Amino acid sequence: MRDESIFNKFESLTFDDVLIVPGYAEVLPDQTDISVQLTPTITLSIPILSAAMDTVTEAPLAIALAREGGMGVIHRNLSPAEQAAEVAKVKRSQSGMIVDPITLPTTATLGEAEQIMSTYHISGVPIMDENNHLVGIITNRDFRFADHCDLDKPVTAFMTSENIITAPIGITLDDAKRILHKHRIEKLPLVDEEGVLKGLITVKDIQKAQDYPHAAKDAQGRLVVGAAVGVGADLEERLDLMVPLGLDAVVIDTAHGHSAGVMRAIERIRHHWPHLPIVAGNVVTADRGAHQSRCPCHQSRGRGRLDLYHPHHRRRRDATTQCHPRVRKGSASLRCHPHRRWGDQIQRRHRQSPGCRCTRGDAGQHARRPG
Repeated sequence: MRDESIFNKFESLTFDDVLIVPGYAEVLPDQTDISVQLTPTITLSIPILSAAMDTVTEAPLAIALAREGGMGVIHRNLSPAEQAAEVAKVKRSQSGMIVDPITLPTTATLGEAEQIMSTYHISGVPIMDENNHLVGIITNRDFRFADHCDLDKPVTAFMTSENIITAPIGITLDDAKRILHKHRIEKLPLVDEEGVLKGLITVKDIQKAQDYPHAAKDAQGRLVVGAAVGVGADLEERLDLMVPLGLDAVVIDTAHGHSAGVMRAIERIRHHWPHLPIVAGNVVTADRGAHQSRCPCHQSRGRGRLDLYHPHHRRRRDATTQCHPRVRKGSASLRCHPHRRWGDQIQRRHRQSPGCRCTRGDAGQHARRPG
């Protein structure tokens, strides 16, 4: 059988050849729910997850996807520090309440404050003393007309330090919005009884929550984000930097998920971060996916979750494969292969196995011998 005959055996359709016939419905589009549960802790409003491939997703795309209800996966074609910085940008881009706000000490310069604001796209930074007490806040309005020579001056020369409006821990967003509106301010620091900064609520976060009601968020109201890792030696280094930032899921980036390297990578992640959701793949058949889900480390610990992506019974049909081979040890079960060189090698190995009881048929396929 020649390769050209493979294409003649199957019917091929284009987009214009297929019509999805609409059926009777009693619901309107705005009444539908297409949300999916990616992991027990991550719910996506739309079933869109960016690929973990190189250069596909960095902070801008991950933010845009999460705001619409999906999740972006930061690629690993970056240094560990650069990848962690992209994760930090996503986690700090939007929050109900910033529980770990970026701060500066009183010894910082105006240039350092400007650099942080431009890096994280924020408009102000709280200023803290050595005891973590709030002593002031500097916004871009405080140095709007500053000269270049002022960049080496301390932030205390520009910050607002008197009549700082604060709120206690536990305030609701509605109450915070009223305080922000009443005093015409954009940032509301949250402090405890001793004046120690515990959080920050901003006008931008409240506005973003209204503009993107279906955004995919974590338990703290931050946008969700995943990150890709390989199976190499830098796996632990990357996760050591990203997990403390609030990484929501790790994706093992590999061309072939059903491999020993991926299994070992799953075990390494489970050992150090037992509660971090893992997305592993790609696998083609359900039994290969079941093999990954039975990872010894995952079973022995009895905690956490292994989330697998595998297209259900997806078959690849192209010029080299008519259907997937399945060789069972000690069995004569083998699915047909075309006469490509690597396909013949698989057939020869199968015929040489002790359990093989088949012979080569005229059509180039294995045929089981009677008896």
